[in-house]
Amino acid sequence: MHIGSHKAGSTSIQEFCRRNPEKLAAAGIHYPAGAFPRYPAQHSELKDLVQHDRMAEVRDFFARVSAAAEAQGAGTVFLSGEDLCALGPGLAHRLHVAAASFASISVVLLLRNKRDYLYSSFKHHLLHGRVTGEHDFVSRQMFSPRRTVEAWRGLKGVAVEVLPFDAMRGDFLPTFFRTVFGMTVESPIRANLSLDYLTLQMLNAMAKRPGEGGVEPALLRLVLQVIGRHKAPAALPVEDVIADNLNGCYPDADWEVPGLDFTAALLARRQMAGANPDAAADAARMSELYAVLQTYFAASHRAA
Repeated sequence: MHIGSHKAGSTSIQEFCRRNPEKLAAAGIHYPAGAFPRYPAQHSELKDLVQHDRMAEVRDFFARVSAAAEAQGAGTVFLSGEDLCALGPGLAHRLHVAAASFASISVVLLLRNKRDYLYSSFKHHLLHGRVTGEHDFVSRQMFSPRRTVEAWRGLKGVAVEVLPFDAMRGDFLPTFFRTVFGMTVESPIRANLSLDYLTLQMLNAMAKRPGEGGVEPALLRLVLQVIGRHKAPAALPVEDVIADNLNGCYPDADWEVPGLDFTAALLARRQMAGANPDAAADAARMSELYAVLQTYFAASHRAA
């Protein structure tokens, strides 16, 4: 089970598995895509089932994927769901018991630099969630790698491996599959590309409604088209300030996992690329984005 964490290549892993079942099958691996309605490429919904004590459904899921793997001649079932990193000891134990029919269980957790993770997660929630600003994010965001690893290490017979995302990101998918499964893959998949801070703030202010979720997919596609016509993202010095503020809200001790040899890298502070912003280029992009938003909202108003 690949249990995350968020903002550490999970979607790329899941998209590769969804698109390449034959490559996995050739290596003796069964990846059950389409098992859950909300996120058909992954398995995060297991977390909700466990939390709501719907264990009969969890056991049925494991029985079905086990039978499918056996029919395929696969000796390994691979599951991936970044929300699974949120399971504490009791809920991880429930999931472990439900999967007792498997001969062995291995858990993989990818971790990225704490400060980078928090800032990337903040931007993700500005785009896709109900978060409206930094304080709102801090009140909602809770993740302790140390507690996550302790929860899974506390289960008898479960092997837990923690991998450094930052050391892998230059060759991410090939490194992940070589490290975890000993298999060779080549893939250009890069999912969930992050928008720059200026664009996110524009969308957060104009395109989201209080209490609702993220930006409408149709509008997001238009915005991405505009972004794609410009060479470089808008990187601002204020982003370092925001990242530092977020980093200070969470204790370093939560990222100090016993036995890791890359803890220093998880806690290192690296300055973002925003020391010399191109204000003219940023203004030109913002002008084009505002024009797209004006046209989009005017059309939406007429339709309403």
